[in-house]
Amino acid sequence: RLGSDVPFFLSGYRFALGRGRGDELKPLSGLGRFWHLVVSPGRSVSTKSIYLDLNLSEGLTNTNNNVKMLICALKKRDFRQVSGYIYNSLEAVTQEQYPVVAKIKHHLQAQGLDIVGMSGSGSAVFAIVRTRKEAERFESIISQGTDWRTFVVSTL
Repeated sequence: RLGSDVPFFLSGYRFALGRGRGDELKPLSGLGRFWHLVVSPGRSVSTKSIYLDLNLSEGLTNTNNNVKMLICALKKRDFRQVSGYIYNSLEAVTQEQYPVVAKIKHHLQAQGLDIVGMSGSGSAVFAIVRTRKEAERFESIISQGTDWRTFVVSTL
C-alpha cells in the first residue's frame, strides 16, 4: 500500500495543502523557491510501529489557523515565524523509538538552524534555509564525523 504523501509527489505542485490523509490537495502559489538540507541516518523506520504507539486523541495535524499562519509566513519569507509552525505529530514517537532521529534534529539546531523538522514518519530530518550556499555550508559541517547521508535540495 502506498503512503498518503504519494499523491503530492505525483501532482506536479510546487506547494500544496493536504487534507484528509494528505491525498486531497489544494495547490498553493506565491511561495517561490526554498532550499533545504535533508539528513538521513541511513536507516529506515517502521511506520506501522510508529502509528501503533501514536496517541491519536491528540490528533495528527496542527490547527487550521496555524496552517494559514505558516503559509503567510512562508510567503513573507519570515523564517523566524515559520519555525514556530513546523509541526509533525509523529516526531515524538519516532524519536522515542529511533533516538538517532532526535540526535540529528538536535545537531542541526545546535549548528544554528532554526527551521528543523522530521519528514513524514522519519527517518529523514530537514532544515529550511535561505540559499543554496547556506545549505551547502551546513551540509559540509553536518557531514563531518557522522555516517549520516545529507542532501541539498530545493523546491521546484
